[in-house]
Amino acid sequence: MAQKTEPESRGNGSTPLLSIIMPVYNVERYLEQAVESVKAQTMTDWELIMIDDGSTDGSGLIADRMAEDDNRIKVIHQQNLGVSAARNRGLREASGELIGFVDSDDYLEPDMYAAMTDAMRENGADVVQCGYWFEWRNRSKEMRPGYDATVVSHDEAMKELLLNRKTESYLWDKLFRRNIMTVDMPVGVEYCEDLKVMYRWMDNAGSMAVVERPLYHYRMRRSSAVNQRSALPRIGRLKIEIERAGYYRNRHINEIDDGVTAATVVSAAIGAAKYIARNCNRETALEAFKEIVRLSSPWFETACRHRSATPRQEKRFRRLMTSPEWFRISMLAARLLQPSRLRKESDRFA
Repeated sequence: MAQKTEPESRGNGSTPLLSIIMPVYNVERYLEQAVESVKAQTMTDWELIMIDDGSTDGSGLIADRMAEDDNRIKVIHQQNLGVSAARNRGLREASGELIGFVDSDDYLEPDMYAAMTDAMRENGADVVQCGYWFEWRNRSKEMRPGYDATVVSHDEAMKELLLNRKTESYLWDKLFRRNIMTVDMPVGVEYCEDLKVMYRWMDNAGSMAVVERPLYHYRMRRSSAVNQRSALPRIGRLKIEIERAGYYRNRHINEIDDGVTAATVVSAAIGAAKYIARNCNRETALEAFKEIVRLSSPWFETACRHRSATPRQEKRFRRLMTSPEWFRISMLAARLLQPSRLRKESDRFA
């Protein structure tokens, strides 16, 4: 057996500075690369907590093997309870002051956590966000936050998060101080579960530091929950968006009024309906449209009063309300008229 690797230093006796949480479920093809990218970090004061969430392939065995020669890696095996339950278990087991999340089919740049811990320390921030790549089978897309400064105020970060613009509700492109993570991941929610907690965690942060450079590689996989061809996850996301908008409405954050929050719901409703129109059968789509309209109509009325929705959003939502079949057909037609997009989608996933 190889000699076990010990970290160069521990911030407080044997307690690591950083706990990295990695849920694992049926990813035997990618898991070794994910773990090796953690082990290759130039910042060595970490622990990796891998939660094998009832994998039925060889993922659990791979996790155990990779933990054998590194004392910083801990593997927990549990019955399949879902990704949120796995992350909550990881948080209970974590001992670090800082928390990072890595998906078990992704991988990191070697200096990711060194750059992010440095940014946190230098700016006295409670959260750090970095850039990332989306990785398809034959292409990559670089994504940078786009902030003008290396540290962002609480209100600016909250606004960008609500607008899903420079900051989105991803867990994996961020590093958190543990004391701001006061809400557990929602068990039973398997799509956009991070959206449900991120605004609450970020609201506890005094400021956010930014590392513009891409440091995380997010692999686009067909089997990923985000790519499920079903109406229910999209309606579930809309419900979370509505819950989040209600939270913001009650918080009275600078530059975020009722019109802004309402416009985010309208945008989410149209996005959900568009995806369902293009990926579900006619009967499923028309039933889903009824639920989308029921959930979001009050927010649409508010957005209209404040004139905060774009003309295009207003036109599409009215079409969704009054002519759902025409909405469905128009969304399908728009997709078919974009051959370049169809070519990309045919070779899309890793």
